Amino acid sequence: MKIHHVCDSQKVADLHALVVRGNPRISISVADAVEFPSSESASKSYMVRARTKRRYTKREQLEHRHEKRSTLYRAMGTAGKILPNYVNKKGETRQHGTSLCRRFMQTHKNAKNYVLLSVDGNHIAKLTGTITCDNPWVCAVCSSIHLDTKAKEITQVQKNFLAAGRDKHWSTWMLTLTIPHTRADTLDDLLERKSAVMSDFHAHSAIKKLKARIGWQGYVDSLEIRHSYASGWHPHHHILGFFTNMHPNTRVQCVYDSKRNYYRIATQADKKRGIELHKIEVQKYIYHIFAYLCVKNGLKRPSEEHGVDFRESDDIQDYLTKQSKIAHELTSEHNKKSAYSRSQWEILRDCESDKPQLAAYSKSLFCEFAAATKGKAKLHWSPEFKELWLDDEEEVNEEKLHDDDDTEDGHNYKIAGDIWNRFFTAADRKNQRQLLEVAEKDSLNNTQNTKLILLVARILLDIEKEKKEKEFSDEQERLFQEWLKIPPAPPPDYFSDYDTNYQYS
Repeated sequence: MKIHHVCDSQKVADLHALVVRGNPRISISVADAVEFPSSESASKSYMVRARTKRRYTKREQLEHRHEKRSTLYRAMGTAGKILPNYVNKKGETRQHGTSLCRRFMQTHKNAKNYVLLSVDGNHIAKLTGTITCDNPWVCAVCSSIHLDTKAKEITQVQKNFLAAGRDKHWSTWMLTLTIPHTRADTLDDLLERKSAVMSDFHAHSAIKKLKARIGWQGYVDSLEIRHSYASGWHPHHHILGFFTNMHPNTRVQCVYDSKRNYYRIATQADKKRGIELHKIEVQKYIYHIFAYLCVKNGLKRPSEEHGVDFRESDDIQDYLTKQSKIAHELTSEHNKKSAYSRSQWEILRDCESDKPQLAAYSKSLFCEFAAATKGKAKLHWSPEFKELWLDDEEEVNEEKLHDDDDTEDGHNYKIAGDIWNRFFTAADRKNQRQLLEVAEKDSLNNTQNTKLILLVARILLDIEKEKKEKEFSDEQERLFQEWLKIPPAPPPDYFSDYDTNYQYS
């Protein structure tokens, strides 16, 4: 990517000239919503923040977790109301999985007749034994859990890889690929063409030769989709590659293929024939192959500036799974500095807008997004690479959790099926969230409010059952008394239907 350095005034002037058309949310230019700090104070302010960063107390962390959970659960409820029903293969109408997520108990043959509420040593509560949609695209809660787990895996793999190659100068680089798109393109069509391009990209002989040249050992690929009012859907891939022979000054010796309009790595035969050789950057090499494949699959040729970005990123952290911070995108609009494009979580947030035009448009976009991403992978690894570098500590912790399922001491609570179905299956999931918050506060403060709540729920349920049984008994008694008041019917005349003149022999 070419970077042009311009002064701040020039940036503001350029942005004032850019007006987003067809945007029902804003009626101002992008420049009015963007602040540009001076380049002189940027690094200094960052250093000050780093020195003054303090550690939050456990109570402050708990409050932050409760605010985040409230936001995520509210988003999950909103998505459940927006997403339409579907017809399965048997022709039966079913609700969308997100509308049922974490509301009802599991029903498979090995399911237990209770829901387990457990709190770990970090005062984090969770429920097991309920059905989950596991949809990382439209369910805010499942997406947050899924991407947080993946972020830890990526960090661990990168840490182990870089530690193993510290003396060999191994490195990790981020490759971002963006296919051309317009406002008229549908997301389903773009994803189909994108899949074809990416499949050809990894299978292309020129890319395979490049991987051998720079020591590309493996990768993890994350698909991100945004939407802008000016250019429509914007799907792009963030690919974190793990290299053993890649450096900032690496160049590839290539020959230009005029027929296909891209560069390929030069062979010994090319050198003997005296063909002109070119030493180009890896990013330029990748761009030419990627542009060729886009045109081959019916897309426009991407620009070199926006189509491919390739840069070293040894401090990746959870960049690939930055969508795991969806709570920030689901909160109020003033927390977002860019009004030019939106993620699916910002679209979902705008579905509850007070502006009817924005709410209706956002609902249609979110439903289109849900239909197009159904069954699509959010993040995947190259074959066998993750297993090679990932530790197995997480699996041990999961086994320990399941071993404690049959105990109810400490911070494990069994919620009987009748109590769960009566008090915790509402669509807003408010009682669930409050129960989790109380359990976490009990773990932090060493109190017993969770057991008290479940005990009160049992008492209320028993009272309701006794009331229903008494009402049923009273109704039966009333029906019986009414039956007694009915006058008896006359006895039937068995000989009325026979001929009285019949003579017996």
